[in-house]
Amino acid sequence: MNRRHLVLTAAVVVAGLLAPGVAGAQAPAAEWEPPRLPDGRPDLQGVWDFRTATPLERPEALAERATLTDEEAAAVEFGATAFQRAADAQPPEGSVGAYNAFWLDFGTTVTDDRRSSLIVDPPDGRLPDVVEGALRHDGSLDVDLPGERPVRLRSAGIGADGPEDRGLAERCILGFNSGPPMMPSAYNNNMQLFQTEDYVVILNEMVHDARIVPLDGRPHMPDAIRHWTGDARGSWEGDTLVVESRNFSDRTASFDPSALTALGTGSTLRLTERFTRVAEDTLLYEYTVDDPATFTRPFTAAVPMRASAMPGFEGARPPRGAPAGGGTTRGGGRGDAGLRVRLPRGQLRDGQRPVGRARRGRGAVGRHWMKMRVRIATVSLFAVTALVGGAAPAAAQCEPDGDVEFVCGPISPEDLVAVPETPWVVVSSMEDDGYLSVTDSRDHTSGRVYPVETSEPRHDTATYGACPGPVTTAFRPHGLSLRAGDGGVHTLYVVRHGARESVEVFELDASGAPPALTWVGCAVAPEGVSLNSVAALPGGGFGVTNFNIEEGQLWEWQPEAGWSEVPGSTTAGPNGLVASPDGRWFYIGGWGTQSLIRLSRGQTPVQVDSVEVGFNVDNVRFAPDGSLLAAGHRGETPDAIFACVIEGECDGVSSRVAVVDPDSLAAEEIVNYPSNALFLLGTVALQVGDEIWVGGIGGNDRIARFMVP
Repeated sequence: MNRRHLVLTAAVVVAGLLAPGVAGAQAPAAEWEPPRLPDGRPDLQGVWDFRTATPLERPEALAERATLTDEEAAAVEFGATAFQRAADAQPPEGSVGAYNAFWLDFGTTVTDDRRSSLIVDPPDGRLPDVVEGALRHDGSLDVDLPGERPVRLRSAGIGADGPEDRGLAERCILGFNSGPPMMPSAYNNNMQLFQTEDYVVILNEMVHDARIVPLDGRPHMPDAIRHWTGDARGSWEGDTLVVESRNFSDRTASFDPSALTALGTGSTLRLTERFTRVAEDTLLYEYTVDDPATFTRPFTAAVPMRASAMPGFEGARPPRGAPAGGGTTRGGGRGDAGLRVRLPRGQLRDGQRPVGRARRGRGAVGRHWMKMRVRIATVSLFAVTALVGGAAPAAAQCEPDGDVEFVCGPISPEDLVAVPETPWVVVSSMEDDGYLSVTDSRDHTSGRVYPVETSEPRHDTATYGACPGPVTTAFRPHGLSLRAGDGGVHTLYVVRHGARESVEVFELDASGAPPALTWVGCAVAPEGVSLNSVAALPGGGFGVTNFNIEEGQLWEWQPEAGWSEVPGSTTAGPNGLVASPDGRWFYIGGWGTQSLIRLSRGQTPVQVDSVEVGFNVDNVRFAPDGSLLAAGHRGETPDAIFACVIEGECDGVSSRVAVVDPDSLAAEEIVNYPSNALFLLGTVALQVGDEIWVGGIGGNDRIARFMVP
């Protein structure tokens, strides 16, 4: 690992861990009295800095943990500082680069109470469920995804036919952090508050929005009058300024958890913001989103703002509603409206120069910036998990079961694939809200790499032009296959269920630590085909199994030809799948036949033979010596296996692994592990060093480890 990767690994911890305060923890000491104005109210005036890389929601790896330890907090602060400096790294060859550290303004310190999320209610630090039928719009900085006007996203859009096809922040109507409510982001995290007896003014540096809030008790405007930032009315509750806003335009979202996601519409939003000066240099900002048409319950977030001695700077922009940068109007002859970036706060370090002014999200600059952001999110979530030793509940109960040891953390690790020449193993967690993670085989720490909050796609439309675009919601990953590439950059194929039945394709960049995933395309399954496993093939294509217990078959996808059924592949319950390195043979896990099947590819006549292994074969993997590892499970009947997965009734069920010679098909069983409360049902075997790692399903929170015989 070189210095750059060390810096990035440490630095981007901040994106997943930095934590804000909450009212109780940030309450002023009993002897402290806020400064007051002549009317007796607390003086809240000044420029307040709300920068932090704290996630809105608590990372799942922290479970119910609301705070970090001192050691974790120290690691976060080290990583945050290192990340800022890492932005000065040279861009990849062929890229003109993006913003360097001069332009970025992430936070570099953890708040005193070391909170793990901005959300403080619900207590789990997560957004409430979205009401069924509520509007949701997901965008992409790489491609314009289909959608309808009005575009409620802050960034990205649905096309380029006019400014109305772009996001609200791109049009400089609303800033991507100014809200309301205000949300920390990469830069311009500053708010200036002016205060008189009758009014307060909340001036955001981003987009230079000023909200004038009357304090005289006047009623809200009629319901028919709507505003981009709502109709605000202020009042005092003791020493806390309370601002209640309603009458938001229905052309805004109810809430934007990120600049690329819009939930609901502003028409039903009731927003309450609270400003409390809790120390000489700290203004506690809390907001509550109440919208029963979008969320199943209200939620509250808290962000401590720090006093700044620097003034705010105007983020100059074109007239409201006109497109910034001329992106949608240049072709129409209206010219480039331009966007002046604010002057940076602070001074240049020795030898540092500001770099980058191009609009993010388009061309080489955008791709480089997005890739860096993906790496940030990837490592941050990995670091969260690593710092807490994997998923917290599992880590506390990760003791060996006799000679069987475990890697704890990944939920339902149905499939595993090794990243060549690295210690990393990619894991698919096959749950309704599943994910992909990576596990470090050296210390057995695991962390999520997809989907992550700031995952940025890069659609390869030349290869995957029929793919409608990325979908991160309802992601239920299943089978995995990896095509080795050059320079540590590989292609990962993932069978996914949920929002669609497809093979999702990712670029896996293992040049850093841990690997980073970038979505590049997909192949939606043919009608009626239920995908299970996937195997990379020569020529850029892949094969899949269509799992049907009575009669399934193999299908093949190639970039030019698309889908085709593989001749002679029909069998009972085809499950796992790998292909020989030369692409001449498929090896199929026969779940319904309790066998490993060898099928010729591209040969006439078709050749098929098999070997019975005595259990239902789920997945197949090559071992380092070229042999095959067939993994699966055995029960008295298929119903017994299903009862084990669904109901936890596992009497007589066991996980099995056999090693098979790919030439002679001679088979030898090497693992027979009875199902138990710790590990229900094995599905895949992968040799990692001198161990056999066995993944499983049914809510398992671990990978079983057996010594190679």
